[in-house]
Amino acid sequence: MLIYKDVITGDNLFSDQYPFKEVGDAVYEVSFTSVDGKNLVEEFNLQPTFFDKKSFLENFRSYGLVVSKYLEESNPDSVRPFQANSMAYVKEHLQNIKDFEFYTGPSGILEGMVVMVPDEEVALFWKYGVQPSES
Repeated sequence: MLIYKDVITGDNLFSDQYPFKEVGDAVYEVSFTSVDGKNLVEEFNLQPTFFDKKSFLENFRSYGLVVSKYLEESNPDSVRPFQANSMAYVKEHLQNIKDFEFYTGPSGILEGMVVMVPDEEVALFWKYGVQPSES
């Protein structure tokens, strides 16, 4: 089984037991329910948090800088795709951001991944902000 960890905090965020697909080379769209019926938020102890449009953008800009620095050191060819595709995704969905729920990993560290939940069926994780590892 692969566990996807936040590259900043090291928090476990989801596993390959949850069906997911890549969207726009920016995010992983992960099903809220695993193949064996478990709930993503409960199984990975994701912590609810709140953002309005302004605070989400501020957090995203800070997060983008930290992930870009991480990528410069670990995978330099990914910096440009991360920056371009994640910003395009945010711009495309920003008008609906007020309807999203937000979660952090179990550590509650806001400088790490903020998981976006647009509806009750999927959660969105920044593709370049997670690293798979064998459990």
